Amino acid sequence: MANVARGEVELQVGGGAYHVALNLGTLAELEDAFGVDSFEDALNTVFTDKLSAKRLIKFLTALFKGNGIEITEEVTKHLRSIEPQDLLIISNVLLKMMNASGLSQSTEGGGQSEGESPLPAASVGSFG
Repeated sequence: MANVARGEVELQVGGGAYHVALNLGTLAELEDAFGVDSFEDALNTVFTDKLSAKRLIKFLTALFKGNGIEITEEVTKHLRSIEPQDLLIISNVLLKMMNASGLSQSTEGGGQSEGESPLPAASVGSFG
C-alpha cells in the first residue's frame, strides 16, 4: 500500500504496480534524464509540450530510479506495454502525486491556464 503521508501513489503501469513519490532523488533523476538544471524545467518539458511516448517513458524511468526501483527487463517491458487508453489514468495518478508533493497547483476548474507553469511560484525570501 502506498504511503500517502509521504506523498506516495500507486502507479499501475503495463501490468505492474509501483509505489512512487516525488522526492529529491526523483527530482535529481529527472534533471539528469532531461539534461536540465532545474526539475521545474524537466516537469514542464514532460507536461506542457506535445504528448510524446519517448518523454513519458523517460519520465517514468527517472521516477522509478528516484524511488529505488531497479530498471529490470520486467520493468522495461511494463513501460513499453503501456496502452494509449492508459495514458489518461497514468496522468491522473501523476497529477495526484504532484499535488501530494506540493509541486502542483490546481485551479478551481481542475486544470491550469494555458502557459501557466504546473509548479507554484518561488517563495519570497532566500536560503542561507
